[in-house]
Amino acid sequence: MAWDNSQAHFDNIARAALEPLDTDVSGERESRAYQEEYCVLKRWFRQRMEAHDWKADEVRLGGLMIYGWMPTILRVHGKGDIGGGEDAATNMFDANVEKLIGWLKSVNPEKLEYIDIDKELKNFLNRSYVGTSKFLHFCFPDRIAIWDSRICEALEWGNTPSAAKSQKRAIRYQELICDFVERRFRDEPEGALRKVELALFNRGKVMAKLRSDEEKSRKRMAGSDA
Repeated sequence: MAWDNSQAHFDNIARAALEPLDTDVSGERESRAYQEEYCVLKRWFRQRMEAHDWKADEVRLGGLMIYGWMPTILRVHGKGDIGGGEDAATNMFDANVEKLIGWLKSVNPEKLEYIDIDKELKNFLNRSYVGTSKFLHFCFPDRIAIWDSRICEALEWGNTPSAAKSQKRAIRYQELICDFVERRFRDEPEGALRKVELALFNRGKVMAKLRSDEEKSRKRMAGSDA
């Protein structure tokens, strides 16, 4: 499907998303718990980044914690590795972990751009731009934004799983949100990236709920006409 990846389109949606929502999608208790868990993860990753000495087991633990925070199971093998047994799966995961550790030790956060990350670490976690963005967001919370299907829907870039898996969408999103934050929150940059991302996420949840309600309504009407 066609998707508008212009900065003007993103800016209009982001500004609207930052306005208070009239619809409470997740509920106050779930929302509070989600934010508390986010803060715990952020502290843990900050400690690892400040120590500047990642170990393979810590990378695994970080990945497991992130996937415990999101409704997806972490896999340690790729599509072609399922028949290769435990060693094949472990070797692939180890290679990804060592590549990530080397990259984390060498990267300059001030010059960090997501397109460079993609060249080095494409889909390193679960072969997913969603998982990769979440892991790296906690490493660089003011430089890399979380990307997922709700964000994709909020930006009107598609509401299917394949849309959120798009390399072009994932990378373009990082460019657009960083540009927006730099202009909109120049005087208060800390935490601004997360603020905009969360506003977009909530907008996407509202859109998904409305879409689901409409689908249920159509089915009820079709059933009554049968």
